[in-house]
Amino acid sequence: SCGAAKKSMRDLPVEPPLEACPTYRVPTEGALVSTSRAAHSPGVDAAAKARTHFLEGDACELVAGGELADLRGFDAALLANLLCRLPDPRRCLDGLALALNPGGVALLVSPYSWLEAFTPRDKWIGGDAGPPTG
Repeated sequence: SCGAAKKSMRDLPVEPPLEACPTYRVPTEGALVSTSRAAHSPGVDAAAKARTHFLEGDACELVAGGELADLRGFDAALLANLLCRLPDPRRCLDGLALALNPGGVALLVSPYSWLEAFTPRDKWIGGDAGPPTG
């Protein structure tokens, strides 16, 4: 069963049926995509489900004034294979600092394989020796 999927589903008094759980598209190869559904695994207890929410949004919009600015109060966040695929990774990190509770933990896992197809070169965090000299 799914957790609260979109902001509008956060306050549902009962667990929504599986078909109400959010779906999202995942690139698999080239132009091919598959559709997945965010849902709890069978056997997850009610207390854990109550603490879990599945949300979809732009990781660069956690900052004040962004579409996800109301996401606050997290003790931990996992950003896996994300940072080097964002158009503005510093904006994501700035918003992450706001989303975490004081003393919260952020775990970033990234190959730091910066590509201009995803992130403009002037937005890279590391991975660039700068302009050629001499």
